Amino acid sequence: MPTTSQGDAVNLAEQKCLDISELSLADLQSIDERIGEGVVALLDNRASMNARVSEGGTATVRTLEQVESLKVWLSKQN
Repeated sequence: MPTTSQGDAVNLAEQKCLDISELSLADLQSIDERIGEGVVALLDNRASMNARVSEGGTATVRTLEQVESLKVWLSKQN
């Protein structure tokens, strides 16, 4: 989704008192007719979170790695 369309989607969600992931395909296509069904899945909060897989990212796998690292660190503090 082009940057201006993203901003417009955020604005529309705010106007409707919705999370951006709750906008319908029709809502999104009112912003840009090129938006297809695949975009709706990308706006899901969990999908967005799990897209950040770099070290220290918010993906579930990375969060679990940090939890394990913290457990090891805590075990060494006693």
